[in-house]
Amino acid sequence: MSVIALALRVGYVLLFRVEHVPLLGDSYYFSQGANLLADGRGFVEPLSGVQSANHPPLYLLWLAIVSVLDPRSPTSQQVQMLWSCVLGTGTVVVCGLAGRELAGPRCGLVAAALAAVYPGLWVWDGMLFSETMAQFTVAVVILMAYRFWHRPSRGRAMWLGVTCGLAALSRSELVLTVPLLVVPLALYCRDLALSRRLLLMGIGGGAAALTLLPWVAFNLSRFEKPVYISSNFGPTLAAANCDATYYGNDLGYKNYQCAQRIFDAAERADPRWRQRDVSEQDAAVRKLTMRYVRAHTGRLPAVIAVRWARVVGLYEREREVVAARVFYKRERPLAEVTSWSYYGAAALAIAGGIVLRRRRVPVFPLVAFPVIILISVAVTFGQDRYRAPADVALLVLAAVALDRVADRRST
Repeated sequence: MSVIALALRVGYVLLFRVEHVPLLGDSYYFSQGANLLADGRGFVEPLSGVQSANHPPLYLLWLAIVSVLDPRSPTSQQVQMLWSCVLGTGTVVVCGLAGRELAGPRCGLVAAALAAVYPGLWVWDGMLFSETMAQFTVAVVILMAYRFWHRPSRGRAMWLGVTCGLAALSRSELVLTVPLLVVPLALYCRDLALSRRLLLMGIGGGAAALTLLPWVAFNLSRFEKPVYISSNFGPTLAAANCDATYYGNDLGYKNYQCAQRIFDAAERADPRWRQRDVSEQDAAVRKLTMRYVRAHTGRLPAVIAVRWARVVGLYEREREVVAARVFYKRERPLAEVTSWSYYGAAALAIAGGIVLRRRRVPVFPLVAFPVIILISVAVTFGQDRYRAPADVALLVLAAVALDRVADRRST
């Protein structure tokens, strides 16, 4: 199955994605940022060369590996895409292992097969987005979570915490795996004494904190204001909170013109704006944006509802298809297939959750990821790209449902 997965991803890159390079936006940030990191420049903004923590570091580090090994300088985006295909194939393998841990060998094979062909996984390998790394780390967290549930131990609690920390270093909102997965999973071990459960919870949480510590300490040492995982929260908020996204055509979405107006206002208010580092600018933008949020709190319930509807594909689906084609250079037929295949996976995932509940297997280690996405979207904006980490959990649940169907047919 891994060979099929790798061939599909490599074929997609070589046949369809190469013609779109160089990719810009976040793709350029990760691509050129990895090259600069490999050159010894550190974690810097590719265009300006200043210290940056716009994104967590794990995907940058992954791309930097091939930038170091590649004899050409700088490493091309095509090579980096192929290297991402290796990581995406790793996600397929881990999904198979997670399905096997959850419901047996056949479920593992089904989970691997779904992960191998599901467009919502392999399209990101040709985008140079951190979603590739986020999906891999989520798959590992799910595997570690169910291994811990089957046989709770200090070592397994530690590895669960480490993988949750790594997930947060791929996408910052995944830091919520600690309170939403590690804590309840440790407390769920009812056969253990409360003191033992609390110990395992502390080990898992402590391991996650220690995994994050080097990056957090590094950020605290190089910026004027505290930066923990990412310094990009202010710009994200600025794009999500304005009249256009509260009352206009971009309801629940993002508007970069709004963000630019916030940045312009912050610059006008500070004569030394251009001398400020990204942490100071981020703090100033957050402060101005929160003024708008506080002045329009009555509108928040409707805005959040639409943000959630967008991320689960129930509001302006066609707009997401167009955005994928225009901004991601994704082919229209593929954008449509990616969109519709998600609905099928979601329906099967619901059925899989019911199967697990009837078997008295905890579902929350899988449901935690859609919940994390909903929390993240509630404070930012809704788009289907943000759903990518949760797609891994959906596929594992879908595999449980299909495995149950196969089990019934064989009896």
